[in-house]
Amino acid sequence: MMAAARVGGDEQHLSCEICTNAYSSTGRRTPQVLRCGHSYCADCIGDLRRHAANNVITCANRCGVATPADQEVQKCYQLTKAVEAKEQQERQQLGLLHKCATAAHSLSP
Repeated sequence: MMAAARVGGDEQHLSCEICTNAYSSTGRRTPQVLRCGHSYCADCIGDLRRHAANNVITCANRCGVATPADQEVQKCYQLTKAVEAKEQQERQQLGLLHKCATAAHSLSP
């Protein structure tokens, strides 16, 4: 399984298989894709690169496809797009919760 991506109703779960942290659309948790097609967060890719034997990144899934450690690992745009959509949905939900809390507070005696 590449990156964990599960959609059930309104729930969408996107996380790195190595560290299990949720992906983010920017920063150290941005999903990146190795040559083999497996995606991990930028932080874990950095760890794989630092521990690369013979200047070759070994995929955590042990698929056997080598990624040269000295080449740039590309952002996984498909996962990033899904993460951005999830983040936007979360911001909208927080905005609604804030409006509800403000309205409830203004109604209290």
